[in-house]
Amino acid sequence: MSTKNFRVSDGDWICPDKKCGNVNFARRTSCNRCGREKTTEAKMMKAGGTEIGKTLAEKSRGLFSANDWQCKTCSNVNWARRSECNMCNTPKYAKLEERTGKIKTHSNK
Repeated sequence: MSTKNFRVSDGDWICPDKKCGNVNFARRTSCNRCGREKTTEAKMMKAGGTEIGKTLAEKSRGLFSANDWQCKTCSNVNWARRSECNMCNTPKYAKLEERTGKIKTHSNK
């Protein structure tokens, strides 16, 4: 998948095939590049930054482009080519952590 005009959404996943590594939309059950099935070993992703968009880019008078992104951790605006924030090192595309533990339920008495 081309990264031009591409935004990672929560639940998107990286193909577990090390030769592929394609980023797939959350809705896919298999990789759209190599066809490998999504497994529990597939790394889930969440957006670590948000593209600033055309309007803010125009307001910056040439300093930023629409594909540059704002870090969700420190709000620094980074160039599109950066894979992590140059101020706080937050990845542009962060991996989701697996949650474990028991679920509390409330029962009626």
